[in-house]
This record gives sequence, C-alpha cells and structure tokens, in this order.
Amino acid sequence: MNERLRLEHLTVTFDGGARGEPVLNDVSLSLSDGETLALVGESGCGKSMLCKSVMKLLPPAARITSGSIYVNGVDITRLGEREMRCLRGRVVSMVFQDPMTALNPAMTVGAQIGEAVRLHERGLSKRDVHARVCELMELVGIADAERRKELYPYHFSGGMRQRAVLAIALAARPQILLADEPTTALDVTVQADMLALLRRLQKSYHMAILFVTHDLRVAAQMAKKVAVMHAGAIAECGSVREIFETPWHPYTKRLLAAMPERLRKKEPAAVDGEVLLELAHLTKQFLVDKKTCVRAVDDVSLAIRKGELFGLVGESGSGKSTLARLIMNVYRPDAGDVLYEGRLVSGRGGTHAEKKRLQAVRQLIFQDSASSLNQRMKVKDIIAEPMRLHRMATKRGALYEEAAFQLKYVGLSADYMERYPAKLSGGQRQRVAIARALSMEPQLLVADEPFAALDVMTQAALAELFMHLQKEHGFTFLLIAHDLAMVRLLCDRVGVMHQGRLVEVAKTKELFAAPKHPYTKRLLDAMPKLW
Repeated sequence: MNERLRLEHLTVTFDGGARGEPVLNDVSLSLSDGETLALVGESGCGKSMLCKSVMKLLPPAARITSGSIYVNGVDITRLGEREMRCLRGRVVSMVFQDPMTALNPAMTVGAQIGEAVRLHERGLSKRDVHARVCELMELVGIADAERRKELYPYHFSGGMRQRAVLAIALAARPQILLADEPTTALDVTVQADMLALLRRLQKSYHMAILFVTHDLRVAAQMAKKVAVMHAGAIAECGSVREIFETPWHPYTKRLLAAMPERLRKKEPAAVDGEVLLELAHLTKQFLVDKKTCVRAVDDVSLAIRKGELFGLVGESGSGKSTLARLIMNVYRPDAGDVLYEGRLVSGRGGTHAEKKRLQAVRQLIFQDSASSLNQRMKVKDIIAEPMRLHRMATKRGALYEEAAFQLKYVGLSADYMERYPAKLSGGQRQRVAIARALSMEPQLLVADEPFAALDVMTQAALAELFMHLQKEHGFTFLLIAHDLAMVRLLCDRVGVMHQGRLVEVAKTKELFAAPKHPYTKRLLDAMPKLW
C-alpha cells in the first residue's frame, strides 16, 4: 500500500500565554492508502491540533517548531497558502468536531454543499451541481435531499448537521480524510450506519482515514490500529488487540478502566416516590415551510419522581431535545401541559417571582456547548453570571470563589477561570457548561447529551459526580444521551423516543434485558460492543 500521510517528530507550540510549551510534542505516525488509524485520548491532549496541523489551519499563535508532515511524499510544512489550497479538499479533507460552528447559519445546507462542489469541480452547470449536492446528501444518509437541501443548519438535529459536514468534506473525493469526532453527536443506530458508510467510502475511493474519537468501542470497530495520545505525545500505538488486551502504558490502562462497562453501577433509586415533573399529552410541531409541518413531539406523557435519574434515548431528530426545551419553557407546547411540583408551568400565566424561581431550581445543559457559551465572556463570568442574576452572593470575589469551586468539581483547575471558550477543547467547554448549571444547586437538572464531547476518563468522573449529587443532595436528573452504556450505568428508568413519540418506558435493568418495542431492540442491537 502507498503511504498517504506521515508525521515525523512533529512539534507544535503556542507563542505567548502557553509559555511556549508544546501542544504536540515529537509526534510520529503514518497512514497508508486504504488504512484507518484511530486516534484516542482525553480532551485537550492534542488530537484536534494534530488534524489542524495536517490541514495547516493552526491558530495564529500556534506554529510548527520542528518535524515534518508528508502528504503523498511531499513535506507540506514547506508549502505556502496558495499551494495548500490545492491540497485541501481534493487530497486531504477534514470533518470538524463541532458541526454547528463548522456550518454557516445564514446559508442553506444545500448551498454550503454546493459551494464545496463548485470550488473543487469547476465548470459544472447549475443542474450538475444540484444533482451532485443531492447525491452527496443521500450518500451520507440525509433522506429527502430535494427538500432538505433548502433547510438551514438550525433546522437539523445534531446528527443531521454532522452528516451535512461530512457531505462537504467528501465533495472532492479526497484521498485522506481527517475525521475529528465524526460520530460524537450521533445515536447508536446512525453511528453504526455512519461507520459502515465510512468503510464503504474508504473501499470505493481507497481513502486513508485518521479517525479521532474518545469512544474506545467505536475505535475498536472502525480501525485495526490505534494510537493513544496523552499530553501532546503518542503514548502508545499498536493493533486493536494489543491496545485492548495487553496495554503497557499506564495512561492506556486508565483509559480502558474508565469505560462505562467497567465502572461501578449506580444503586437504583426508588421510583414510587413523589412526582416532581409531569408531562401530560405534550405536543409540539414546527413549520418547516409554507406547506410542511413536522411534529417533533407527539402526545408524550411521562412522570419523573423526586431523586430519580431518568434516561431518555432515541435517534437524532426523534424529539428528545425539543422535549427538554418544552420542559424548561424554552418552547411553548401546541397542546398538553407541563406540571412541576403539581403546578402548571407551561402556560402564559405565572408571576415574575415564580418564573424566576423556576429558572433557578431547574437548569438545562444544552447539547452544543460551543454555541451555548458566550464567546466574549471569560469562564469565570460564564459560571458566575447565573449566581449574580439570582443574587446568590453579594460580593464579586465570593462569586468567583464559587465559580472556581464548581470548576474543580467538574475536573478543571482554577487556571481556566481567565480563559475564553474559544481557548477550550470541546470536552472542556462541556465541563464549563455543567459547572454553570451546577452552581445553582438545582432541584431538576435536564442534561441534553452532557457526555457527547467528553473522553471516557472525563465521562467516568462526571458519572461519579452525577451519582454523588443524586445521593447527597437528592437532585433529580433527566439525562438525554446517545451513549446507551452510560445510560445503563446511571439511570433508574429509561424512556425511548421514536419519531416524536415515547414508545417505551421501563426500569433500566428490564429494558436492557428484555426490550418490548421493535425500535428499542434495534437501538440495543446497534450498540458498539467491547473488544
């Protein structure tokens, strides 16, 4: 096989604030034609920076200080921007980690895919571009492409946006694909389809894939070789069998020990106590265009009791996030009611004091941490803001002390207080969002995919944190997640959503042992298995 990509002793440093310390330290690896290499490691270890180095899309403060990057035998560290433009997209392409920020919110999805097609295949007619856009959308699993190409990114679920980003990356049929967490926002069924799609595309195009993931089970399914990154360096590299069965590096051993299947199972809480949250025949639909309405939530009824950790699972677009926003009064239902502590909270009424109290005792962690954090505020102000608004402390110093405590609680040091969200990795941003929500000590915490951007070690730490909060403070959690292994570890009961409807609700042990609904069975069958 021809060698497509080779890194030799690559070192990348940040000037200024990072004291010149390397973010990539003497990294060497290679990737051959038709090969998949899985790159795993915790958030902030340098995985995304490695991909950006290959694309030569480093931030202004970052620079390659030593080493070489060979693409098809050419050292691209010596190439200028004009020469790199000829390589990007056609030879090496990248699927970025955060699809919401990778897509232009002011352009339709079809227009953005079409832009990539026109850029790399000049001379195509308008009809040919249209046909190619629809072909790419269908290729990555976006059904009804003729209609959906006219939609904007905010119309798409997280998983659908990820597929749109993949379609853009594949527009010029690249030889090397850098896939930075391409399945993070996807449910298990779509994830399985996406992995199968990538394998088919790889076989058809003889494409080399550098597959960045924090999910070790996905790495084992997708690749035959795994490289483990730690603190900017390659800690260990070997076959899947070697990494999973006989790891030698202490960090690799810690990664494997943090997988949900190997953690201590939460003791189930009683599910016959007092009801905290009740949904009665809740319905919400959205107008897509002048003629088409989509019923995102369809006649959902559910009761969640005090102290319970309830898991909500289902494929992307099934209505989970919409249901969370209805619960939190971000959306107003078209029909049905939301009751909190026995009182109706979904109507237009209610005093200002009551609405403010609900804002304090119920907190929502959004799925997309990048867009839910104010990019112009420092981390300390992001965490302190809700406490200041609800006058939980009178002195600014006391607010920042509490913010530092909450950061430490979710596994970040006080050094992050002065940083902006743009200076954080995806996992670090998610931890800041969780710290902001926990600062209010809520009665109800609605967590929409809180683990999606996190590596297994951080997931394990947050799982322990959630279990501690429930045990010590009696908090109630609604956990929306694609990771069924984490749901099985944490939740007392699980609800399954499909096409806007709640198709099954059962105790966790019963649902995983004997699912009743055909869709639930398909979900469980699609779970990535341990090596």
